[in-house]
Amino acid sequence: MARTRTLHWQPFSGGAWKTRLICLALGVLFIAFALGLTARAQSDYAFISLDAESHEFSLQAGSVLSFNATYGVIAPQPLLIKTVLPSVPEVKVDGSAVPTLTNISFSRVFTVKVSPVAQPGTYVLPIVIQSQFQGQALYDQEVIRVNVVPNQGGIFTTTPYYNVPPLIANAALSKQAVALTRNEHAFIDVSFRNIGSASDFELYVNPFTLPFDVSFDSPVALHVGLNETFHTVLSVDTNAGTPFGTYVFTVMARDIPSGKTFFLGTVQVIVFPVYTVDAFVPFESIEVPLNGSQDVVLTIHNTSLAPQAWTLVSSADFAVLDQRQVSLEAGSQAEIQVHVKPVKPGLLPVRITLNGPSSRVVEFLVIVPTPVQGTPNSVAGTGLTGLVSGASAVLLGLLVILLIALLVYVIPRYREHQAKAEQAEKETLARIGGKA
Repeated sequence: MARTRTLHWQPFSGGAWKTRLICLALGVLFIAFALGLTARAQSDYAFISLDAESHEFSLQAGSVLSFNATYGVIAPQPLLIKTVLPSVPEVKVDGSAVPTLTNISFSRVFTVKVSPVAQPGTYVLPIVIQSQFQGQALYDQEVIRVNVVPNQGGIFTTTPYYNVPPLIANAALSKQAVALTRNEHAFIDVSFRNIGSASDFELYVNPFTLPFDVSFDSPVALHVGLNETFHTVLSVDTNAGTPFGTYVFTVMARDIPSGKTFFLGTVQVIVFPVYTVDAFVPFESIEVPLNGSQDVVLTIHNTSLAPQAWTLVSSADFAVLDQRQVSLEAGSQAEIQVHVKPVKPGLLPVRITLNGPSSRVVEFLVIVPTPVQGTPNSVAGTGLTGLVSGASAVLLGLLVILLIALLVYVIPRYREHQAKAEQAEKETLARIGGKA
């Protein structure tokens, strides 16, 4: 009896390719998942810190000393960081306390000022920084310890007139009034003549607490002899947080051994504002279909060191502002929605004017295509439509790849295998026929 063998064709032998495909898919999914977790962690995390280069100072009454402090900022978007500076009646920390909008680290210079009448002892002054991120309060502080030590003074009797009490004459100031904006400085020459015994003098200003820095190039005049004239330079430095207004202080000299004080002059400081603003939209032109709508974001940034308020005016009826009055603190910004809904085709200019202490004009062009007759006006697709279109494109691409693989690899292999099977079957039949 003749034997017949049935041959079964398998286009792919073994399951190795299936294992590799599954591993590849799992690897892609794992990488996408890890990247998603990383992006979410980065977008949900923010941190601020404050670190001073020195935490403790030992100073005499009437002394001034500056130090640097570093603000550490880690955030996926800019944070508005506020600084609260401490102050007690006899010791204070001066510096810029204006809120700063940033997401990178930065540094500032602060100054410890000790009153001439401060009593010896330890003063604790915490500098606090605050911010918010996604409704969560952020906070840190740096504690500064100031040790006020007793003054060390002496009486000099190096002239034959040591029995004449120290006395000041011919006091002079090169300026009695200065006008500054924030973050500016001015210099005033100060001089006086001692017509008494040689002695040491300390220079200071009254009142001690001022919203700007006042310092002397040489705050102590050592061993000023009889009929000797002493010269020094008084520096007035405003900061970003100095309130606008007019301030008056007196310049005084104190004989250190006796404690006797002398009036040298009066200085008037006028601090006036300088206003600046930046406003923009993220493009020069935008295309909007006829009778369609598009929201445009107008960003306004108060770049000055003073609060400002503006009235916004749009030149186009089809570009409507959702807010016409805007007020911003120094250094802060706001985003205003502009609703664009054109009712005619063409190139339509839009001009938005900010009227306030500092003015700015923002312009952009709205391109409205003329609709094709018989074709409904197309409206810009939503994010969901874009997602579906993208998925369809990916699916179509996969189908094309599968079709190419089928044409290039599977079908030729199948035909080759089928031809071999037919040839084998013929040979088998031939052998069976020969034996019969």
